[in-house]
Amino acid sequence: MKNGKSKKTEKIARGVAISLLIMGIFIGRQSVAGMELSAVIYSYMESVIPNSPTPDSIYNTPSPFLEDHWEEINGLIGINDIIFQLEQELAREAAGPAPITEADIDRLRDFDYLRTQFYVSDRNTRLIPEDVDVDAFIRADLTLDTSIEGPKVLIFHTHSTEMFADSDPANPMDGVLGLGARLAEILEQQYGIQTIHDTTRYDIVDGRSQIMGAYERMEPYIRQILYDNPSIEVVIDLHRDGLPEGAPPLVTYIDGQRCARIMFVNGLSRRYNSDGNLEAVPWLPNPYLRENLAFSFQLQLAANRLYPGFTRRVYLKAFRYSLHLVPRTMLVEIGAQNNTMEEAHNALPHLAAVIAEVVMP
Repeated sequence: MKNGKSKKTEKIARGVAISLLIMGIFIGRQSVAGMELSAVIYSYMESVIPNSPTPDSIYNTPSPFLEDHWEEINGLIGINDIIFQLEQELAREAAGPAPITEADIDRLRDFDYLRTQFYVSDRNTRLIPEDVDVDAFIRADLTLDTSIEGPKVLIFHTHSTEMFADSDPANPMDGVLGLGARLAEILEQQYGIQTIHDTTRYDIVDGRSQIMGAYERMEPYIRQILYDNPSIEVVIDLHRDGLPEGAPPLVTYIDGQRCARIMFVNGLSRRYNSDGNLEAVPWLPNPYLRENLAFSFQLQLAANRLYPGFTRRVYLKAFRYSLHLVPRTMLVEIGAQNNTMEEAHNALPHLAAVIAEVVMP
């Protein structure tokens, strides 16, 4: 017999399904446009990885109800992993080689070198050889389709309350929301890439900060934006990192300016089980894992070539974050809580240049 929580979940699921059906009746014309673009995206996905999910799954795959897994989710995201990751990263960067670019292709084909020098993983997960095809990732065409009119990039913030050392917490635009607004402006004005900036605060519930569940609250809203704007091809979930107390600021110098360093993040939806074996997290499907690994791979190479030292190693987590919605989704951390707002904003023109380097035709 199902318990009360299961019945409640089923009731909510039925309500969501009915609502989606009604929406489909009223916005049928947009669904046609969405299906046309879905075919384009599917063609792109097939160029990166064969047997990708079918086109109609791109916008219409519902989010699972994860309320029964929040404790596990907390374990996948927990602060201990952030500390562990920082220790790994600082040690490796102190002894590591110069930033890796396309010129290092032979070394990148060595999986052990790639795993330890290009990526850094938290303690709960691990990259496996089947995740990465270096030559296919380099060849993948990730440029925008300019034949389709409309916005091309969506920027949003699962954690809108993330602030910097000198931010005014009472002013939401002093944190990552302000970064998103400025990045959208740069992409549009300097590169002609039409961009939507979503300022919805998914980590605020009843006027209070509520981090837990933000990814689940975000998903239906972001899916609706994608449905309403089928021309969107690149999705950016913009954050700033959280480091242990006393950690040094994440800073580099570009053209004489102090810039916050950035980090691309990928969620593998894979963890070690109690027997010490890697396994997929069954309630965290991630159909675009390799597509988005290819995306961060090219972004990292471009950043290393244009601005050596600007990026940290690509961070791999057991959680999936927002990287399961569409291909060409990135989660990027700009600095951390001990960076200044100026340092964070100074990083944005360089992040925009890196994005344009990869997606501009």
